[in-house]
This record gives sequence, structure tokens and C-alpha cells, in this order.
Amino acid sequence: MKEFKKIFIKSDGYTLIELLAVIIVLATVGLVIGAIIISAFRGTAKTNIVGELRQEGNNRLSELSKMVEFSQSFDGVSINGIDYNTNCIAEDPNNPTQYKYLKMTDFTNAELILSCAIDPDTNNPTIASNGASLITSDSILVTDCYFTCTQDYLAEPPIIGLYFDLMKIVGTGVSNQNYSASFETNIVMRNLGK
Repeated sequence: MKEFKKIFIKSDGYTLIELLAVIIVLATVGLVIGAIIISAFRGTAKTNIVGELRQEGNNRLSELSKMVEFSQSFDGVSINGIDYNTNCIAEDPNNPTQYKYLKMTDFTNAELILSCAIDPDTNNPTIASNGASLITSDSILVTDCYFTCTQDYLAEPPIIGLYFDLMKIVGTGVSNQNYSASFETNIVMRNLGK
């Protein structure tokens, strides 16, 4: 026991090499822990961004689906917003035409035009109802949007396909990160002629 106390009492201190070795080990451990913490924060931020993007897209998909499904009449689809086609029988179900406008009469008997056109204010594609954008977040952009229309027989209601891609840009300048998600659904117009 006396020898053990002698070693610690007689010690003249640590050498410079021992101190440098301890500093290097602590710095390495600190860097590893810092990298783990930063990675966890980035993962959490990415999850939140993708969640916000998915929520916005699912909300718009649900809203548009209800508008189409419960409309009173189908007044046509159009590529240019001027010439509307009400007959979707000629469409090839495997390769349908991509339309930018969908006209119908809603459940209040008002004309409703859904569009996937270029917004003149932002010069970006948008999903709109009678000209008003349905995307509620300024940080989310529509990158692609179109409607399809298929029908087996004239007596059957048309099946309207709705397709759109949303993108959120995070960051500024060189460090921009883009997150995107695609949304699609097919809707049968249930209330036609009722």
C-alpha cells in the first residue's frame, strides 16, 4: 500500500506527450459525438419536411377527389381551357391523354373548373379551382400536374385520373435541397345526373 501512495505522491506531473495524447483522444470523441448529433438533427428535419410535403399533397388529393366524386355533371376535359371534350370513350386506357383542365358542375350547381396550368404570377405550374391556387404553402411548388379521362361506355360515368408532383426547396443559394413527392388517384364521378 505504501508503494502505491509513493507512486502518486512522488509523481512530478504528466509529460507533454501524455497531455497531447489525451487532448487528441478527447477531440476525436467530441467530433464523433458531434457528427452523430448533427446527423440526427438533419434526419429529423428531413422527416419533418417530407411529412409536411406529404400532408399538403394528401390534403389536396382528398379535396380534389371529393370535388370530382360528388359533382353533379361532367362538362368535359381540355388541353387548352377552351375546347372541352365530354366523350372519354376514345381514350386508350393504357396511354390516356394528359389534360390540363377539368370542367364540371359542383354540388351547388355552380360551374367548377379545376386546372393544372401555369400561374401567371409565379410562372410555375399550379393546381387551381376556378383560378384560385389550392396549394396553401408558399414553400411548396407544383412541378407537374394533369388530368386523365377514361370511359368504357357512354352510359357509364367517366373515370377521372388526377396526377401531380409537389416539391419543397429547403435552403438558399448553393446549399438548396429539393424534396419531392408524387400523388395520383382515379375518381369515379358518382352523382352524375342525380
